[in-house]
Amino acid sequence: MNVLKRLRGSFKKAEIDALLVSEPANSTYLSGIREVDGYLLAQTEHLTFFTDGRFTTELKRTVSSRVRIEEIKGDFLSTLRAYVRKEQIRRLGFEAKKVSVATFKKLQAAFLSCPGVVLLETEDIIERLRQVKSPAEVALIRSAVSLTQECLGYAQDLLASHEFSEHSLAIEIDRFFRLKAEGSSFSCIVAFDEYSAEPHHKPAKDKKIWKKVALIDLGVQYRNYCSDLTRVFLKDRITPVRRSFELKKIYDIVKKAKDLAIKKIAVGTNFSEIDRTARAYIESKGYGRYFSHSLGHGVGIQVHELPSVSSKSDGIVQENMVFTIEPAIYLPGRFGVRLEDMVWVRNNGAEVINPDNAAK
Repeated sequence: MNVLKRLRGSFKKAEIDALLVSEPANSTYLSGIREVDGYLLAQTEHLTFFTDGRFTTELKRTVSSRVRIEEIKGDFLSTLRAYVRKEQIRRLGFEAKKVSVATFKKLQAAFLSCPGVVLLETEDIIERLRQVKSPAEVALIRSAVSLTQECLGYAQDLLASHEFSEHSLAIEIDRFFRLKAEGSSFSCIVAFDEYSAEPHHKPAKDKKIWKKVALIDLGVQYRNYCSDLTRVFLKDRITPVRRSFELKKIYDIVKKAKDLAIKKIAVGTNFSEIDRTARAYIESKGYGRYFSHSLGHGVGIQVHELPSVSSKSDGIVQENMVFTIEPAIYLPGRFGVRLEDMVWVRNNGAEVINPDNAAK
């Protein structure tokens, strides 16, 4: 089922005729247009992208036939108002979470002179569609994950052969992704030893050789689609077993929690149950208070998108969703372990997209 067909049901439920898309990721998802100044109007039969003369010629040549390209004459709101009149749009939706108060007031003012046109708030219409991936999207995500795994191998080689700071290793990771694709899907995390206990640690310039543990959280953007993996490398060969016993113990607990959560994934399962499965195991080992974030999140056009795999989520697993599973234990001032896989939901369970084993 193509995107426009799926939109029809969403628009009917929201009782709108068209949707003014403000979220750039939603615009890219629907139209394929990325990093071009403009505005997208979604209707059930076609999409219209409004932009200025700098881009119209190229876009008309390169974008899908389902996307109309309209040149902005004067200002955007005047152009949009004229288009809405021409298309006889009566119920115009807008993305309430993505529109500022100032922009909303401008929209209201622009359509005061359009009798019969009603502006309606909507919430997560496109985001909910994006949760369920098409075969083409899954293929692109697989390619992004494959590049990420390749980069992890590169990073592991650097860790083994050079004295890199966290910051310099992060630069090498970003350079790798810029050479291979559009670049990193987020600012990668490189955290050595005690810094690995900080979930969103910013790579330090002054931290040199890692002694026991190196945590690397990274992802790439490949043809608009993202990846997100976290690996922990243990320096067993140079650390005496008696000193690394607790670290290995924590590592094994986190890995078991991850494996249990993945086994729990099935179409129709509540995301909160999946989160609870991993969290309960970590709690049973006495480390519950050291797992401080949600279990996972959707990945696609954006590296963090719906669904949310958390204890607070009321969502249900659907076939062809792609999301992360990333349990963790952080012991402040000592070390942290987070293991993150990406999974694709099939009709008979979850397939790990990165079948390389998280253990290193």
